[in-house]
Amino acid sequence: MNPRKDKTRKQASGHPAHSRRLADSVAKTIEDVACCEYCECDMVYPIDWEQSDGHNWRVTLRCPNCEEVTDGLMDEELIEKFDCLLDRGTDSLVRDLRNLTYANMATEINAFVTALDAGHLLPEDF
Repeated sequence: MNPRKDKTRKQASGHPAHSRRLADSVAKTIEDVACCEYCECDMVYPIDWEQSDGHNWRVTLRCPNCEEVTDGLMDEELIEKFDCLLDRGTDSLVRDLRNLTYANMATEINAFVTALDAGHLLPEDF
């Protein structure tokens, strides 16, 4: 059976009791929205959000680990905290990407210098 279809079916059926509970009440803490209740992954991110009523926002969250999608309500203060958490996560990913890019480039340069020193590269190679 195709695992992609299983995940799609899981999202379609979801966990209705949990989804209703989140959709009907306003989340109180950052842990309520940033951590997946099903697999405890701490990398949950929003895929959609819109202002609901007054100071509340309706947010659709997705877990990248188990691919669970849930809806919930957050007040503006929690939205701001969540946005800061997402910004810190983005900064961390960009920093890791830069470090990885630098490490890969250093490895390529060292391999090129080694090939030059050993005489494996000739003018005809360029």
